[in-house]
Amino acid sequence: MNEIALNYASALFSLAQEEKQIDSWLKQSKLLLDIVKDNDDLIVLLDSRFLSSEDRKARAEKIFKDFSIEIVNFLKVIIDYHRLALLDEIFQAFISLCNQSLGIKEGYLYSAFPLDKSLVTKIETKISRYENSAVSLITRLDPNLIGGIKIVIGGHVYDDSIKNQLEKLQANLLIKEKNNEN
Repeated sequence: MNEIALNYASALFSLAQEEKQIDSWLKQSKLLLDIVKDNDDLIVLLDSRFLSSEDRKARAEKIFKDFSIEIVNFLKVIIDYHRLALLDEIFQAFISLCNQSLGIKEGYLYSAFPLDKSLVTKIETKISRYENSAVSLITRLDPNLIGGIKIVIGGHVYDDSIKNQLEKLQANLLIKEKNNEN
């Protein structure tokens, strides 16, 4: 984790605690990251040296008009200090701090292909039962899985990938082959 990103995230988290807005800002942060991921050119636009700082901040304010004023002002600070390249890391760190304070376990959901949000939510709900705790999963693509999913939460690994199934099949075949040789 980048120390600069963590410092920004910690500052926002302290303000969220002070304002008693952890839940609200957590939801807004996730939405903000989704918007940024779905619009590749957004960071390029907000970080453009061809636009004045005031113009970039005005555009951020317009784009994120439905967000809390504190989140928008925080974005303006990030724009002022030319830290947009760290935006994802900053908000991921903020989300982690919020989750930690709310007792939500974090993990990674690996899949060979992108998963829609409703499926991720269903998976989180199911895994929460196994973990006896609310769970928040960060999705990552891993084409090596071939298909299926793999979930890593702390020391637990839930692997329902085709790659894992093929490896188990291969191991079983090798065991049978050795037994037949004896």
